[in-house]
Amino acid sequence: MYTKTVLVVVEDADVRATLADALRSSGYGVFEARGGMEAVETSSLQGPDLVLIDLDLEDGVDGWTAVKFLGESARTESIPVVVLSEGNRDGDLRRAALLGCRALVARTDPAAAVAAARAVLGAPMADVAPETPSGVIRRRYRRRPVSAA
Repeated sequence: MYTKTVLVVVEDADVRATLADALRSSGYGVFEARGGMEAVETSSLQGPDLVLIDLDLEDGVDGWTAVKFLGESARTESIPVVVLSEGNRDGDLRRAALLGCRALVARTDPAAAVAAARAVLGAPMADVAPETPSGVIRRRYRRRPVSAA
């Protein structure tokens, strides 16, 4: 069972699958969407813990517009958003910050997407020690006697 879920919104099926696989293998539950309107609808219905959304969507609602819709809806305004971009385009980071996004990562970098998810959400359930309800792993270390040489 997953305790933290991520909605991955990328039009390109191969890129979307790569990102989704990386997040799943890191312990997150994943929902997928192809376009901006589907992202808004899925977020409203499923309530993911994080939305990773591509800026370059072409289904009539681009990534920026979808992010704006998510921030304006009472049902989705508290869901953190990480935007995915083709690269470090001028202005994208500034605009993402102005819209309240938590990070901007390269769309083709699954490791960066997982790192962003961890930074925003923390570790998924798979990384939490089951015997410690707070999620803090406590280990006891024995002191070894120092041998006289």
